[in-house]
Amino acid sequence: MGLIRILSEKVASQIAAGEVVERPASVARELIDNSIDAGSTRILVKIENGGRNLIRVMDNGAGMDRDDLLLCAERHATSKISEIGDLFSVRTLGFRGEAVPSIAAVSRMTITTRTMDQLVGLRLKIQGGKIKEIEETGAPAGTTVEVKDLFFNTPARKKFLRSASTETDHIVDILARIALPFTTLSFRLEDRDKTLLSLPSVESDVSRLASLFGHEVAGSLISMEREIEGVRLTGYLSPPERDRARGDHLFVYVNRRSVRERLLTHAVIEGYGSRLMKG
Repeated sequence: MGLIRILSEKVASQIAAGEVVERPASVARELIDNSIDAGSTRILVKIENGGRNLIRVMDNGAGMDRDDLLLCAERHATSKISEIGDLFSVRTLGFRGEAVPSIAAVSRMTITTRTMDQLVGLRLKIQGGKIKEIEETGAPAGTTVEVKDLFFNTPARKKFLRSASTETDHIVDILARIALPFTTLSFRLEDRDKTLLSLPSVESDVSRLASLFGHEVAGSLISMEREIEGVRLTGYLSPPERDRARGDHLFVYVNRRSVRERLLTHAVIEGYGSRLMKG
């Protein structure tokens, strides 16, 4: 008998989940991205125990009908691209069609949604990647995704999570990074009854920067804009006297998507040259 075998659907789903869901902050990022892509103007995130027990993302976006609700739980199902050429002009934050099914494979997920033109909403319950039920329910227009007991069926991965406060810090950082360029959207993060981050919609980048880093820091930033061979580059640079020992407050975006790229980070730091003290 040969050594090669096809993985079971359960194992394949959990492996795929490992590529998308590293920790609770990964879940929050994927769900917030979907809310933004759905045309939301208000996004509320609620967590418990650093996201281990609960991550709930509520939006007032387009919502889904019954067919889309069932399809969103299938791997590689997406509304954002249809062919390979679309990858070269993608303007959405999500597009792979893996986030929802991957999160659902390692949690107990409930999706409640209603489109503007429907009088009644729908609720879909998924556990460990398996659809348990779909039913009609009263719901506001938009979508609420509730993720409970993350990694309940993969205890080895749950063991590698850090303390609740550390995981909460990662979620705060993720939300701040996502929210920074989307100034016209309102974001709120709550841990049980405690508000961790409140970012109302504003009219300018500087106002959003002030909300995140304070008015003194925002007022000292130097704006810049360049266009080179069809690529437009905009940004806000801190004066050298506001230096930090770490690069964790260096935010880089491509088409408003937050990216972490060592080469770009290095290029920005090198751009300051001798104006920054070593370290």
